[in-house]
Amino acid sequence: MAKPAQHYEVIIAGGGIAGVTLALMFEKLDISYFLLEGRDTLESDRGAGIGLQPNGLRILDQLGLVEDIEEATIPLEKWFSYDSEGNLMNDSDAMGQYREKIGYPVAFIERRKLLPIMVRQIQRTECVRTSARVPSIEESGDHVTVTTTDGLSLTADIVVGADGVRSTVRTHIDSKLPEALTADDYISVACSTVYGMSAPTEGIAQGERVAVYRENQTVIGFTGKDGIVFCVAHTQVTPKLKVGEIYKNRFVAVKIGVEEGVAKGWHTDRAVIVGDAACKTTPAESCAVFVNKLMKARKACHPGEKLSSEAVKSILVSYAQERAQPATTALDRSQMVGKALLCTPGPETTLVKDMLKLSNEDWLLRAFMALSAAPYLEDVELTARGHLYNKAVKEAQAEMARRQKVAKEVKEAE
Repeated sequence: MAKPAQHYEVIIAGGGIAGVTLALMFEKLDISYFLLEGRDTLESDRGAGIGLQPNGLRILDQLGLVEDIEEATIPLEKWFSYDSEGNLMNDSDAMGQYREKIGYPVAFIERRKLLPIMVRQIQRTECVRTSARVPSIEESGDHVTVTTTDGLSLTADIVVGADGVRSTVRTHIDSKLPEALTADDYISVACSTVYGMSAPTEGIAQGERVAVYRENQTVIGFTGKDGIVFCVAHTQVTPKLKVGEIYKNRFVAVKIGVEEGVAKGWHTDRAVIVGDAACKTTPAESCAVFVNKLMKARKACHPGEKLSSEAVKSILVSYAQERAQPATTALDRSQMVGKALLCTPGPETTLVKDMLKLSNEDWLLRAFMALSAAPYLEDVELTARGHLYNKAVKEAQAEMARRQKVAKEVKEAE
Protein backbone atom coordinates (compact mmCIF):
# COMPACT_ATOMS: atom_id res chain seq x y z
CA MET A 1 0.00 0.00 0.00
CA ALA A 2 1.37 3.42 -0.92
CA LYS A 3 2.09 5.92 1.80
CA PRO A 4 -0.91 8.24 2.34
CA ALA A 5 0.33 11.75 1.59
CA GLN A 6 -2.07 13.92 3.53
CA HIS A 7 -2.13 15.08 7.10
CA TYR A 8 -5.09 13.88 9.19
CA GLU A 9 -7.01 15.50 11.98
CA VAL A 10 -6.92 12.27 13.99
CA ILE A 11 -5.02 9.00 13.82
CA ILE A 12 -6.78 6.13 15.60
CA ALA A 13 -4.50 3.44 17.00
CA GLY A 14 -6.61 0.31 17.42
CA GLY A 15 -9.50 -1.15 15.44
CA GLY A 16 -11.58 -2.76 18.18
CA ILE A 17 -14.95 -1.57 19.45
CA ALA A 18 -13.70 1.86 20.58
CA GLY A 19 -11.56 2.46 17.50
CA VAL A 20 -14.30 1.58 15.02
CA THR A 21 -16.81 3.62 17.04
CA LEU A 22 -14.53 6.64 16.66
CA ALA A 23 -14.11 6.03 12.93
CA LEU A 24 -17.88 5.97 12.44
CA MET A 25 -18.28 9.15 14.48
CA PHE A 26 -15.61 10.89 12.40
CA GLU A 27 -17.30 9.85 9.17
CA LYS A 28 -20.64 11.11 10.46
CA LEU A 29 -19.12 14.51 11.24
CA ASP A 30 -16.67 14.79 8.32
CA ILE A 31 -13.53 14.62 10.46
CA SER A 32 -10.48 13.33 8.59
CA TYR A 33 -8.93 10.24 10.17
CA PHE A 34 -6.74 7.22 9.58
CA LEU A 35 -7.24 3.99 11.54
CA LEU A 36 -4.36 1.60 12.26
CA GLU A 37 -5.00 -1.94 13.51
CA GLY A 38 -2.26 -4.38 14.47
CA ARG A 39 -4.18 -7.53 13.56
CA ASP A 40 -4.77 -8.59 9.98
CA THR A 41 -8.51 -7.83 10.11
CA LEU A 42 -10.95 -5.59 11.94
CA GLU A 43 -13.41 -8.48 12.21
CA SER A 44 -11.44 -10.40 14.81
CA ASP A 45 -12.87 -13.57 16.35
CA ARG A 46 -11.01 -12.84 19.59
CA GLY A 47 -12.76 -11.77 22.78
CA ALA A 48 -15.95 -12.96 24.37
CA GLY A 49 -19.24 -11.22 25.15
CA ILE A 50 -20.05 -7.52 25.41
CA GLY A 51 -22.82 -6.03 27.51
CA LEU A 52 -24.85 -3.29 25.84
CA GLN A 53 -26.88 -0.85 27.93
CA PRO A 54 -29.16 2.07 27.00
CA ASN A 55 -26.46 4.74 27.42
CA GLY A 56 -24.16 3.06 24.90
CA LEU A 57 -26.98 1.99 22.58
CA ARG A 58 -28.24 5.58 22.31
CA ILE A 59 -24.85 6.56 20.85
CA LEU A 60 -24.73 3.52 18.56
CA ASP A 61 -28.24 4.45 17.42
CA GLN A 62 -26.93 7.85 16.34
CA LEU A 63 -24.45 5.93 14.17
CA GLY A 64 -27.19 3.84 12.54
CA LEU A 65 -26.20 0.56 14.18
CA VAL A 66 -28.97 -0.33 16.61
CA GLU A 67 -31.38 -2.10 14.25
CA ASP A 68 -28.67 -4.51 13.09
CA ILE A 69 -27.50 -5.01 16.68
CA GLU A 70 -31.02 -5.83 17.83
CA GLU A 71 -31.36 -8.42 15.09
CA ALA A 72 -28.32 -10.15 16.59
CA THR A 73 -29.38 -9.92 20.25
CA ILE A 74 -32.17 -10.74 22.68
CA PRO A 75 -33.01 -8.19 25.40
CA LEU A 76 -32.50 -9.29 28.99
CA GLU A 77 -35.93 -9.39 30.59
CA LYS A 78 -35.74 -11.50 33.76
CA TRP A 79 -33.20 -11.30 36.57
CA PHE A 80 -32.92 -14.18 39.05
CA SER A 81 -30.80 -13.90 42.21
CA TYR A 82 -29.90 -16.94 44.35
CA ASP A 83 -28.14 -17.37 47.68
CA SER A 84 -25.31 -19.80 48.38
CA GLU A 85 -27.76 -22.66 49.03
CA GLY A 86 -29.53 -22.18 45.72
CA ASN A 87 -32.57 -20.49 47.26
CA LEU A 88 -34.24 -17.85 45.12
CA MET A 89 -33.73 -14.46 46.76
CA ASN A 90 -35.40 -12.33 44.11
CA ASP A 91 -36.73 -12.37 40.58
CA SER A 92 -37.35 -9.15 38.70
CA ASP A 93 -38.65 -8.27 35.26
CA ALA A 94 -37.70 -4.57 35.53
CA MET A 95 -35.07 -4.95 32.80
CA GLY A 96 -37.77 -6.17 30.46
CA GLN A 97 -39.34 -2.70 30.64
CA TYR A 98 -36.25 -0.79 29.49
CA ARG A 99 -37.05 -0.95 25.77
CA GLU A 100 -40.54 0.47 26.24
CA LYS A 101 -39.71 3.09 28.87
CA ILE A 102 -36.25 4.38 27.93
CA GLY A 103 -35.97 3.31 24.30
CA TYR A 104 -33.20 0.73 24.54
CA PRO A 105 -32.79 -2.66 26.25
CA VAL A 106 -29.94 -4.34 28.06
CA ALA A 107 -28.44 -7.11 25.94
CA PHE A 108 -25.34 -9.26 25.47
CA ILE A 109 -23.65 -9.98 22.17
CA GLU A 110 -20.55 -11.84 21.08
CA ARG A 111 -17.71 -9.51 20.18
CA ARG A 112 -17.14 -11.44 16.96
CA LYS A 113 -20.71 -10.61 15.93
CA LEU A 114 -20.73 -6.96 17.02
CA LEU A 115 -17.53 -5.92 15.27
CA PRO A 116 -18.65 -7.00 11.76
CA ILE A 117 -21.92 -5.08 12.21
CA MET A 118 -19.89 -1.97 12.99
CA VAL A 119 -17.17 -2.50 10.40
CA ARG A 120 -19.75 -2.84 7.59
CA GLN A 121 -20.75 0.78 8.25
CA ILE A 122 -17.27 2.15 7.51
CA GLN A 123 -17.33 4.05 4.22
CA ARG A 124 -13.75 5.36 4.05
CA THR A 125 -12.10 1.96 3.76
CA GLU A 126 -9.05 3.65 2.24
CA CYS A 127 -8.51 5.23 5.67
CA VAL A 128 -8.11 1.84 7.38
CA ARG A 129 -4.88 -0.16 7.48
CA THR A 130 -4.51 -3.56 9.16
CA SER A 131 -1.34 -5.44 10.16
CA ALA A 132 -0.01 -2.06 11.26
CA ARG A 133 0.97 -1.84 14.92
CA VAL A 134 2.09 1.47 16.41
CA PRO A 135 5.44 1.18 18.22
CA SER A 136 6.50 4.81 17.77
CA ILE A 137 4.83 8.15 18.56
CA GLU A 138 6.66 11.47 18.30
CA GLU A 139 5.09 14.80 19.23
CA SER A 140 6.21 18.16 17.91
CA GLY A 141 4.86 21.66 18.25
CA ASP A 142 2.23 21.48 15.52
CA HIS A 143 1.61 17.76 14.90
CA VAL A 144 2.18 14.19 16.05
CA THR A 145 3.98 11.59 13.93
CA VAL A 146 2.96 7.94 14.16
CA THR A 147 5.16 5.23 12.67
CA THR A 148 3.92 1.66 12.20
CA THR A 149 5.68 -1.70 12.23
CA ASP A 150 5.27 -1.98 8.45
CA GLY A 151 7.08 1.31 7.82
CA LEU A 152 4.16 3.69 7.36
CA SER A 153 4.62 7.20 8.78
CA LEU A 154 1.62 9.48 9.28
CA THR A 155 1.05 12.90 10.80
CA ALA A 156 -2.04 14.24 12.54
CA ASP A 157 -3.25 16.86 14.95
CA ILE A 158 -4.07 14.15 17.52
CA VAL A 159 -3.41 10.44 17.98
CA VAL A 160 -6.09 8.53 19.89
CA GLY A 161 -5.16 5.31 21.63
CA ALA A 162 -8.05 2.89 21.26
CA ASP A 163 -5.53 0.08 21.48
CA GLY A 164 -6.79 -1.82 24.50
CA VAL A 165 -5.44 -2.78 27.90
CA ARG A 166 -1.87 -3.13 26.56
CA SER A 167 -2.02 0.30 24.96
CA THR A 168 1.09 1.63 23.25
CA VAL A 169 -0.40 5.12 23.28
CA ARG A 170 -0.99 4.90 27.04
CA THR A 171 2.61 3.78 27.53
CA HIS A 172 3.70 6.86 25.57
CA ILE A 173 1.51 9.06 27.79
CA ASP A 174 2.78 7.40 30.98
CA SER A 175 6.36 8.12 29.96
CA LYS A 176 5.59 11.85 29.79
CA LEU A 177 4.10 12.12 33.28
CA PRO A 178 6.12 14.01 35.94
CA GLU A 179 6.74 10.66 37.61
CA ALA A 180 6.93 8.07 34.85
CA LEU A 181 4.48 5.21 35.46
CA THR A 182 3.67 1.81 34.05
CA ALA A 183 0.32 0.03 33.97
CA ASP A 184 1.35 -1.95 37.06
CA ASP A 185 1.15 1.28 39.06
CA TYR A 186 -2.62 1.66 38.54
CA ILE A 187 -3.99 -1.64 37.24
CA SER A 188 -4.38 -4.48 39.73
CA VAL A 189 -5.82 -8.00 39.79
CA ALA A 190 -7.88 -8.82 42.89
CA CYS A 191 -9.45 -12.07 41.68
CA SER A 192 -9.70 -14.40 38.72
CA THR A 193 -12.65 -15.66 36.75
CA VAL A 194 -13.58 -18.34 34.28
CA TYR A 195 -15.39 -16.64 31.42
CA GLY A 196 -17.10 -18.49 28.65
CA MET A 197 -19.85 -18.79 26.08
CA SER A 198 -21.92 -21.91 25.56
CA ALA A 199 -24.61 -23.30 23.33
CA PRO A 200 -28.20 -23.18 24.70
CA THR A 201 -28.41 -25.06 28.00
CA GLU A 202 -31.51 -26.32 29.78
CA GLY A 203 -32.13 -24.35 32.95
CA ILE A 204 -31.44 -20.86 31.61
CA ALA A 205 -33.69 -19.44 28.90
CA GLN A 206 -33.39 -16.61 26.39
CA GLY A 207 -33.62 -13.18 27.98
CA GLU A 208 -32.63 -14.36 31.48
CA ARG A 209 -29.87 -13.18 33.80
CA VAL A 210 -28.80 -15.29 36.78
CA ALA A 211 -26.63 -14.14 39.70
CA VAL A 212 -25.51 -16.24 42.67
CA TYR A 213 -24.41 -14.61 45.93
CA ARG A 214 -21.88 -16.94 47.54
CA GLU A 215 -18.85 -16.36 49.79
CA ASN A 216 -15.55 -16.28 47.86
CA GLN A 217 -17.09 -17.53 44.62
CA THR A 218 -19.93 -16.44 42.42
CA VAL A 219 -21.78 -17.16 39.21
CA ILE A 220 -23.22 -14.70 36.72
CA GLY A 221 -24.97 -15.91 33.60
CA PHE A 222 -26.67 -14.07 30.72
CA THR A 223 -28.34 -15.32 27.59
CA GLY A 224 -28.10 -13.90 24.11
CA LYS A 225 -29.57 -14.54 20.69
CA ASP A 226 -30.59 -18.17 20.07
CA GLY A 227 -30.10 -19.01 23.75
CA ILE A 228 -26.31 -18.60 23.75
CA VAL A 229 -25.12 -18.46 27.37
CA PHE A 230 -22.53 -15.91 28.51
CA CYS A 231 -21.17 -17.12 31.82
CA VAL A 232 -18.74 -15.85 34.45
CA ALA A 233 -18.96 -18.80 36.73
CA HIS A 234 -17.78 -21.44 39.14
CA THR A 235 -19.76 -24.22 40.92
CA GLN A 236 -23.58 -24.54 41.28
CA VAL A 237 -25.73 -21.96 39.49
CA THR A 238 -29.35 -22.74 40.40
CA PRO A 239 -30.96 -25.75 42.09
CA LYS A 240 -31.42 -27.30 38.64
CA LEU A 241 -28.35 -26.01 36.84
CA LYS A 242 -24.63 -26.56 37.41
CA VAL A 243 -21.77 -24.77 35.74
CA GLY A 244 -20.55 -28.12 34.49
CA GLU A 245 -23.66 -28.38 32.31
CA ILE A 246 -22.96 -24.96 30.80
CA TYR A 247 -19.26 -25.75 30.46
CA LYS A 248 -20.04 -28.99 28.64
CA ASN A 249 -21.73 -26.92 25.91
CA ARG A 250 -18.95 -24.33 25.70
CA PHE A 251 -17.42 -22.98 22.53
CA VAL A 252 -15.34 -20.35 24.37
CA ALA A 253 -13.85 -20.77 27.86
CA VAL A 254 -10.88 -19.04 29.44
CA LYS A 255 -9.56 -18.33 32.91
CA ILE A 256 -8.29 -14.78 33.32
CA GLY A 257 -7.25 -12.37 36.03
CA VAL A 258 -9.83 -9.62 36.49
CA GLU A 259 -7.85 -6.44 35.81
CA GLU A 260 -9.17 -3.30 37.45
CA GLY A 261 -7.97 0.26 37.28
CA VAL A 262 -8.20 3.68 35.69
CA ALA A 263 -5.27 5.22 33.83
CA LYS A 264 -3.45 7.96 35.75
CA GLY A 265 -2.58 9.99 32.69
CA TRP A 266 -5.15 10.29 29.90
CA HIS A 267 -3.31 12.64 27.55
CA THR A 268 -0.22 14.57 26.56
CA ASP A 269 -0.26 17.63 24.28
CA ARG A 270 -1.29 15.56 21.23
CA ALA A 271 -2.04 12.02 22.41
CA VAL A 272 -5.10 10.75 24.26
CA ILE A 273 -6.71 7.41 25.20
CA VAL A 274 -10.24 6.00 25.05
CA GLY A 275 -11.87 2.62 25.66
CA ASP A 276 -10.00 -0.12 27.53
CA ALA A 277 -6.78 1.87 27.24
CA ALA A 278 -8.26 4.33 29.76
CA CYS A 279 -10.69 2.13 31.70
CA LYS A 280 -12.83 -0.94 31.06
CA THR A 281 -16.18 0.86 31.14
CA THR A 282 -18.38 2.99 28.85
CA PRO A 283 -16.10 3.19 25.77
CA ALA A 284 -18.81 4.72 23.55
CA GLU A 285 -19.41 7.50 26.09
CA SER A 286 -15.72 8.41 26.20
CA CYS A 287 -15.58 8.47 22.40
CA ALA A 288 -18.64 10.74 22.28
CA VAL A 289 -17.19 13.19 24.81
CA PHE A 290 -13.88 13.38 22.94
CA VAL A 291 -15.66 14.00 19.63
CA ASN A 292 -17.91 16.65 21.21
CA LYS A 293 -14.83 18.51 22.47
CA LEU A 294 -13.17 18.25 19.07
CA MET A 295 -16.26 19.52 17.25
CA LYS A 296 -16.59 22.49 19.60
CA ALA A 297 -12.99 23.48 18.89
CA ARG A 298 -13.45 23.07 15.13
CA LYS A 299 -16.48 25.36 15.17
CA ALA A 300 -14.38 28.06 16.84
CA CYS A 301 -11.95 28.01 13.89
CA HIS A 302 -12.35 29.84 10.60
CA PRO A 303 -13.14 27.59 7.58
CA GLY A 304 -10.01 25.71 6.56
CA GLU A 305 -8.09 26.87 9.61
CA LYS A 306 -6.00 24.25 11.41
CA LEU A 307 -6.48 23.73 15.13
CA SER A 308 -3.80 25.54 17.12
CA SER A 309 -1.59 23.68 19.56
CA GLU A 310 -3.37 25.48 22.39
CA ALA A 311 -6.78 24.39 21.05
CA VAL A 312 -5.65 20.76 20.77
CA LYS A 313 -4.31 20.73 24.30
CA SER A 314 -7.53 22.33 25.58
CA ILE A 315 -9.58 19.57 23.89
CA LEU A 316 -7.57 16.82 25.55
CA VAL A 317 -7.46 18.46 28.98
CA SER A 318 -11.22 19.09 28.96
CA TYR A 319 -11.97 15.55 27.77
CA ALA A 320 -9.82 13.98 30.49
CA GLN A 321 -11.33 16.17 33.19
CA GLU A 322 -14.84 15.18 32.13
CA ARG A 323 -14.22 11.43 31.80
CA ALA A 324 -11.75 10.52 34.55
CA GLN A 325 -14.22 10.88 37.43
CA PRO A 326 -17.08 8.93 35.75
CA ALA A 327 -14.55 6.18 34.99
CA THR A 328 -13.53 6.03 38.64
CA THR A 329 -17.19 6.03 39.72
CA ALA A 330 -17.97 3.17 37.33
CA LEU A 331 -15.00 1.21 38.68
CA ASP A 332 -16.15 1.79 42.26
CA ARG A 333 -19.66 0.62 41.35
CA SER A 334 -18.29 -2.49 39.66
CA GLN A 335 -16.16 -3.32 42.70
CA MET A 336 -19.17 -2.81 44.97
CA VAL A 337 -21.22 -5.31 42.97
CA GLY A 338 -18.30 -7.74 42.93
CA LYS A 339 -17.93 -7.58 46.71
CA ALA A 340 -21.66 -8.13 47.15
CA LEU A 341 -21.67 -11.16 44.83
CA LEU A 342 -18.78 -12.63 46.80
CA CYS A 343 -20.60 -11.86 50.08
CA THR A 344 -17.69 -9.79 51.37
CA PRO A 345 -18.72 -8.37 54.77
CA GLY A 346 -19.36 -4.64 54.60
CA PRO A 347 -21.76 -1.94 53.42
CA GLU A 348 -21.50 -2.96 49.76
CA THR A 349 -23.10 -6.33 50.37
CA THR A 350 -25.86 -4.82 52.49
CA LEU A 351 -26.58 -2.11 49.90
CA VAL A 352 -26.78 -4.46 46.91
CA LYS A 353 -28.91 -6.99 48.76
CA ASP A 354 -31.26 -4.17 49.81
CA MET A 355 -31.62 -3.33 46.13
CA LEU A 356 -32.92 -6.83 45.48
CA LYS A 357 -35.94 -5.92 47.57
CA LEU A 358 -36.87 -2.91 45.43
CA SER A 359 -40.13 -2.79 43.51
CA ASN A 360 -39.91 -2.51 39.73
CA GLU A 361 -40.85 1.16 39.98
CA ASP A 362 -38.05 1.93 42.42
CA TRP A 363 -35.57 -0.21 40.49
CA LEU A 364 -36.30 1.65 37.25
CA LEU A 365 -36.10 5.02 38.99
CA ARG A 366 -32.62 4.26 40.31
CA ALA A 367 -31.49 2.77 37.02
CA PHE A 368 -32.70 5.74 34.98
CA MET A 369 -31.11 8.19 37.42
CA ALA A 370 -27.80 6.38 36.94
CA LEU A 371 -28.22 6.85 33.17
CA SER A 372 -29.32 10.48 33.37
CA ALA A 373 -25.90 12.12 32.96
CA ALA A 374 -24.73 9.87 30.11
CA PRO A 375 -23.30 11.83 27.16
CA TYR A 376 -24.12 11.40 23.49
CA LEU A 377 -23.01 13.00 20.22
CA GLU A 378 -24.13 16.61 20.44
CA ASP A 379 -23.76 17.28 16.70
CA VAL A 380 -25.69 14.23 15.47
CA GLU A 381 -29.48 14.19 15.60
CA LEU A 382 -31.03 11.83 18.11
CA THR A 383 -33.50 9.26 16.83
CA ALA A 384 -37.03 9.00 18.23
CA ARG A 385 -35.71 6.38 20.64
CA GLY A 386 -32.95 8.73 21.73
CA HIS A 387 -35.53 11.40 22.50
CA LEU A 388 -37.54 8.83 24.49
CA TYR A 389 -34.38 8.16 26.51
CA ASN A 390 -34.06 11.87 27.32
CA LYS A 391 -37.74 12.07 28.26
CA ALA A 392 -37.43 9.05 30.57
CA VAL A 393 -34.43 10.42 32.46
CA LYS A 394 -36.05 13.85 32.84
CA GLU A 395 -39.12 12.19 34.33
CA ALA A 396 -36.88 10.17 36.64
CA GLN A 397 -35.09 13.32 37.76
CA ALA A 398 -38.42 15.03 38.46
CA GLU A 399 -39.69 12.05 40.44
CA MET A 400 -36.47 11.83 42.45
CA ALA A 401 -36.68 15.56 43.24
CA ARG A 402 -40.30 15.11 44.33
CA ARG A 403 -39.37 12.24 46.65
CA GLN A 404 -36.47 14.17 48.13
CA LYS A 405 -38.75 17.16 48.77
CA VAL A 406 -41.32 14.97 50.51
CA ALA A 407 -38.60 13.31 52.61
CA LYS A 408 -37.24 16.72 53.61
CA GLU A 409 -40.71 17.96 54.59
CA VAL A 410 -41.34 14.85 56.67
CA LYS A 411 -38.00 15.24 58.44
CA GLU A 412 -38.65 18.92 59.19
CA ALA A 413 -42.09 18.06 60.57
CA GLU A 414 -40.69 15.53 63.04
